[in-house]
Amino acid sequence: MAPIQLTDRLEHVRLRAFTICEQCRHEFVMPEHLLAALLEETKFFRTINSFSNPSTLYNEIFEFLTETESVPMEIDYEPTLSTQFQKLLSDTVKQMNFSEVEAMDIIHVVNSLLDLEDSWASYLLGKSIHNEKAEFMCQLIDAYDDQAAEPQGTTKEEENNTPRWKQLVTCMNDHYTRHNPLIGRDSELKRTIQVLCRR
Repeated sequence: MAPIQLTDRLEHVRLRAFTICEQCRHEFVMPEHLLAALLEETKFFRTINSFSNPSTLYNEIFEFLTETESVPMEIDYEPTLSTQFQKLLSDTVKQMNFSEVEAMDIIHVVNSLLDLEDSWASYLLGKSIHNEKAEFMCQLIDAYDDQAAEPQGTTKEEENNTPRWKQLVTCMNDHYTRHNPLIGRDSELKRTIQVLCRR
């Protein structure tokens, strides 16, 4: 199995999560450490800010972390991944395989974090976004979209006036007046009506 590639920003968040774990002297790196590190990421912070006060979430996470048992100062140790963190990574890798991306990014981890069962981090994040996962993920994807692909044939002015989803797809309603799919298909129409009218 090939090693998992991480984007630079996710690698930075991962290292920061380990640092927070070591500063708290916790034996295991938990999803809560990761969420605390994510809140230090500017784009993530801004996205959370559109739903609720990120400082409240940050305080709740650190309240949980301070209540978590720590390793005594006289013991040397290396933090390891908690079972929940391993499950989070496993779910994220599955999600990556389905979406066929080359590198794991913050968006993938956050999506898996929101789906993580029995996790305080998942609960706190869900509560702070008012359990509006779809809307939150849309805003997060927009915030981290480094490669805003421009469809061919559009100008910057049109792009600014067009909703994001219309830039990525072809809306058939915009083109139906030019084509009438029923002209020249009399036999198919008669057969369809005959089948539908049977008892």
